[in-house]
Amino acid sequence: MIAARGELDQAKRKAMYSEMAYIVRDEGGVILPMFNDFVDGVRTEVGGWVEDPNAEMMNGRALSRCWLA
Repeated sequence: MIAARGELDQAKRKAMYSEMAYIVRDEGGVILPMFNDFVDGVRTEVGGWVEDPNAEMMNGRALSRCWLA
């Protein structure tokens, strides 16, 4: 990494960083310290509901964007 930082040839520097990325991808591990616990339950009478995989309750907008049919 230190050699790649000091490399002036852009193509060679790109190849060095690419090689480092492959090493991390192939030999590295992942520590995932948390898990999403979002659970949304919706009845058929609720209109306008769109699932949001990033947050619960349509990212907090469910009360202003949904209606009862």
